[in-house]
Amino acid sequence: MKKILPSIFFLILFFQLKSQVVFCPVGAEWSYEFSGIIFSPSVYNNKIKCTGSYFDGNDTIKTLVHDKFYLFCNESSSITTLIKQRGDTVYFSNARTQNTWQILYNFASQTSQGWQTTILQHSQFPATFYYVVDSVKTVQINGFNLRRLYINNGASVITERFGSSGFLFNFPNSDLGLCDGDYFHEFLCYTDLSFGTKQFSAKPCDFSNTVGFIESNETKPIIQIFPNPSTNKINVQIENLTNTGEYEFQFVDLLGQKNLIHKTEPNENNSFEIDISSFKTGIYFLQVFQNNELITNQKVIKE
Repeated sequence: MKKILPSIFFLILFFQLKSQVVFCPVGAEWSYEFSGIIFSPSVYNNKIKCTGSYFDGNDTIKTLVHDKFYLFCNESSSITTLIKQRGDTVYFSNARTQNTWQILYNFASQTSQGWQTTILQHSQFPATFYYVVDSVKTVQINGFNLRRLYINNGASVITERFGSSGFLFNFPNSDLGLCDGDYFHEFLCYTDLSFGTKQFSAKPCDFSNTVGFIESNETKPIIQIFPNPSTNKINVQIENLTNTGEYEFQFVDLLGQKNLIHKTEPNENNSFEIDISSFKTGIYFLQVFQNNELITNQKVIKE
């Protein structure tokens, strides 16, 4: 009996760990369809990407890069959102949460339970959203058993791995009328390395129907940053350079403040040396743009 009990305990622990779905594995990508005007037939592709992770105490912090946060009336700048998961609860932090941790999804919620999330609107006034679970079921997709929550009388469906059946950050912007549109249309695809791809539409993952828009099939450059951490200078090495053009290096701290914008042409080795000695000690996100396109978003630590 003494030998059996530890085995039973191990099996229970194993299945508990196995049942917890990791949200936002590095490399995960969500594809959506947006339009500039609510009834416009002209739509464009928009992606959210999980670009990396790091440890903070007992937490694994993931970084999401995106340029949309609301279902409509979005800002035009790139956004970095931090994600962490504790059990079956997913938290997020960015400038719109005033860099506090707010609940994005709570997959442990049972019927009649829920959570609330407070974010800033364009007006800089906080708005609190309440989510109540109507029912819970398990669905099997790509061989994975995923927990699915039906929220607020069918207003939305939230599934492990994918998040909301609408936009990942499923927040309406109460400042409607203060912008010229930018509306969410459709969830196209989700993909990650271990799960594969799930399409939610008959349209391809990269579908776009924007007049004058030409999607680039060029190989993306590979960016290496060293030394990292650093106290004075970092080197940014660019490989797989397939075209020329001006680069923009933008450092963003955890409060969303931009510390430096540096534009230049690469030298003959396609590398750059950037002085960060004037930066305060802390974590920054280096966003590298080429021809106004974001090609990487990486963590840089200033010691």
